[in-house]
Amino acid sequence: MDSNLESKMSFLIDLKVKKLQRESLASLKYNQVERALMNTKWQKRIPMHLCEIASDIDSLTVEDVVNYLTKESLVSKDKLETLASMFEGD
Repeated sequence: MDSNLESKMSFLIDLKVKKLQRESLASLKYNQVERALMNTKWQKRIPMHLCEIASDIDSLTVEDVVNYLTKESLVSKDKLETLASMFEGD
């Protein structure tokens, strides 16, 4: 992805974050929205056209982000519990 498209994508994500903060979830951060996009809508590939990127970002809801973050934290918790059980076995 070229740097011009990447900077436009970052700008659009930033606008979406500000909108979601204003309307729904004030504590939402840029990296949370970016991770949600990368691991849900763009899991296979990031679109190469700005119109597709803008559409994906626009269609992202606060529920999409919260659902992704919840799943991510559950996976992290499972990994932590597995690691803890490995140390307890010693």
